[in-house]
Amino acid sequence: MNKVIGQLEESHAPGSGYVTWKDAKQQMRDAAKAAGIELGTFRSRSVSRKVLACPTKAGSATVTAERKPGADIQVVMNSSTSVDATTKPFTYLAADGTEMTVTNAGELMSFIEHETPSAIQNAIDNGASEDEARNTDDIVAHIIDQLDGCDLDLNEHSELIMNTVNAILLRNKEVTA
Repeated sequence: MNKVIGQLEESHAPGSGYVTWKDAKQQMRDAAKAAGIELGTFRSRSVSRKVLACPTKAGSATVTAERKPGADIQVVMNSSTSVDATTKPFTYLAADGTEMTVTNAGELMSFIEHETPSAIQNAIDNGASEDEARNTDDIVAHIIDQLDGCDLDLNEHSELIMNTVNAILLRNKEVTA
């Protein structure tokens, strides 16, 4: 579902017929701010000079607009991270004690980074050897158990979870070797 939060206006003098990249970005930021949306970093101009796109900081949507006067500034919900009204965001405490929320793939990767050492230690505490504790499938199962009730479709993100755990285990192996 798309929501229009504004329209791009011409750059410089009325009747000029164009919108500069800089003006379009500022107008989109202003419209998003007025709608209570915090934006991330704009996609590179080299990707498409005709369309601007910027993800929200929460990662649940992207704000887009064609680069022409009168174009709608739209909020496009990302289908894989839309939140169902009956669920609540999954939260956890980071190592520094900050409460963190998992609502998108980037936050999921941060959670996996946080949870992998806990999964390994949990397995060791339950009698597994160091090598057994580093079993990727067991760690992934532990992480998915921890994410029970999360807003994300975990089946859709299972490959991301597996690849992130493998990368962490490989990195930790190289550090300890």
